[in-house]
Amino acid sequence: MKFTESVRAAAIARAAGKCELCGMPIQVPHLHHRRPRGMGGSKRPDTGGAANCLVIHPRCHIDVELNRQRSLDNGWLVSQWRDPSTVPVKRWDGLCLLADDGTVIPA
Repeated sequence: MKFTESVRAAAIARAAGKCELCGMPIQVPHLHHRRPRGMGGSKRPDTGGAANCLVIHPRCHIDVELNRQRSLDNGWLVSQWRDPSTVPVKRWDGLCLLADDGTVIPA
């Protein structure tokens, strides 16, 4: 399931021009699915929500995909059986929960 335009807009606004992992300014954002779309994840409605989306640099995206255990530990990846809105994510500005309305809740 691709992110809708409204979800994309909410996630990009939440990121405020910075990579949500490293905090550096971002010009070409990648929208990363925290809970991967494969293996049935795309059929669940929350797969397309803003809580499942991280706005990150292309190089940070590669790092997330290559370092799966670290990514799971930091909430950058979420297991298929978990709801992304309940899994804390380590962003550049600290540990938080992401909401589907695009808000950030400190954890």
